[in-house]
Amino acid sequence: MMNYHNRVFRSAESSSAAPYSLLQVTFRQIGKVIIGEFSSESIQYGQLLGEFTEYGILQLYYHHVDNLGATEQGQCQVFPETTHQKNLTVRIKWKSTHPESRTSESQLIERASSRH
Repeated sequence: MMNYHNRVFRSAESSSAAPYSLLQVTFRQIGKVIIGEFSSESIQYGQLLGEFTEYGILQLYYHHVDNLGATEQGQCQVFPETTHQKNLTVRIKWKSTHPESRTSESQLIERASSRH
């Protein structure tokens, strides 16, 4: 099981569609439980909550408030990706539970200053 505690991730350039462009996520971890906070260019504040699956993938639920005051909630999965770079990269698949049921994907790179 990977340790996500106090790790901070930011969007890789041009990897995310609105509302997840310029996304920043900060994770905290208590055992298998993951708690996160996020914001982006169009999201004022969001929260994540969930845990690891048996395959090392994070299965999370989210909710957020955008810059217009609208709320959204849904589920997302976080997949760690192996790269040749020093910083961890993760891919997040978002699925809204709104009637439109939007899906989106983000690629995030760990900020160097958040490494242990």
